[in-house]
Amino acid sequence: MSETALIATAIGTSIVGTGVSAYSSYAQGQAAKDAAEEQAKIAEQNAKDAEYTGSLERQRINLKKAETIGTGRAAWGSSGVALGSGSPVDWEVDVDERGRSDVRASKYNSNVTAYNYRTGANLARYGGANASAAGMTGSFGSLLSGAGTVAGDWYKYKYAA
Repeated sequence: MSETALIATAIGTSIVGTGVSAYSSYAQGQAAKDAAEEQAKIAEQNAKDAEYTGSLERQRINLKKAETIGTGRAAWGSSGVALGSGSPVDWEVDVDERGRSDVRASKYNSNVTAYNYRTGANLARYGGANASAAGMTGSFGSLLSGAGTVAGDWYKYKYAA
């Protein structure tokens, strides 16, 4: 094989290698972005699940509160205690307030959990966007570097002989 053919092959190989490297950087960035988007979707679903689970918990608390009050009224009534005043009313107000407090705590907890999941989703999307941009930058850098290498090889071939 002649020297010209070897140099042409080397330059051609540099061009192909540059293209492969540039595409690889781009594809890696896109794959990271796609993975981050999937993570974000899972986090968004987890946020919805946290809200739903919280609503079920609040329903359970309210049912338990109503059951406790009903059982208490039955016990007070079967003991011959008047239900409209005094200790039975105080007790019922206390049970009701504890139930409301538990509902507020449950709502707060499910809201915080959902917020944290949504924040994680946003961070994943942000990371994916950065990975995509880094892939594009790496791709551009590979093209520039490859162009410099090919130009240098061409110059050596053309003028150094």
